[in-house]
Amino acid sequence: MKLSNGRIARASLVLSILVAIAMIAASSAKAQLDLGWLFGRRGPSYALDDIARRGQDTSICQPEIMVPYRGTALRYSGTVRVHPAFLERLPELERVAIEVATEIYGRAPHRLIHAGAYNCRSVRGNRGRLSEHALGNALDVRGFEFRALPRRTRAPEGLPRALRRGFTVSLERHWEAESETGAVHQRFLRTLIERLAREDVFRVIYGPAHPGHRNHFHFDMSPFRWIHV
Repeated sequence: MKLSNGRIARASLVLSILVAIAMIAASSAKAQLDLGWLFGRRGPSYALDDIARRGQDTSICQPEIMVPYRGTALRYSGTVRVHPAFLERLPELERVAIEVATEIYGRAPHRLIHAGAYNCRSVRGNRGRLSEHALGNALDVRGFEFRALPRRTRAPEGLPRALRRGFTVSLERHWEAESETGAVHQRFLRTLIERLAREDVFRVIYGPAHPGHRNHFHFDMSPFRWIHV
């Protein structure tokens, strides 16, 4: 049967619409997969997974159950207070930091510099959601202090002489640093985050790419997975 020009035009239009719908559906499916990775639960269940974070009800805060911690393998710049479940993650942070520091600097950090843990408050910029800090389920880290390389300790190959003395690695100063010593600090910070993410030490890791985190890493165990540094 011979189709008229009008019918051919209508058939072409219908085909174009169907193709567009298919493309939108495919794009939507991909977006859902991405969101599922970002916001779906990751790994084994965790003690604080089922606590509601929505709203501004700070009565959910339980300061009486928080435990003080100053570090095990690494000393902290001050005592933090965290939920007992989150406490179990911190020695793993210290282990990875020591491993990476020893590879790059030839020794472990002397001290971890933090900006706090438990804090009964909502998310900054989103008063409709409680912060993981309100649950004692988060730690903010600004950097690390290093003492001088001990005598007779062999420095890693290529380590600048200046880094055989004591120094401080700061996320704010060194995440994008490009000087001879700054580039080494940058490598330390980025390798640290890569290892922590790969080993699932924390579900959520925020850094300078995330709003409000220019000068510190935020680590927590939210019920979703999100790495944004």
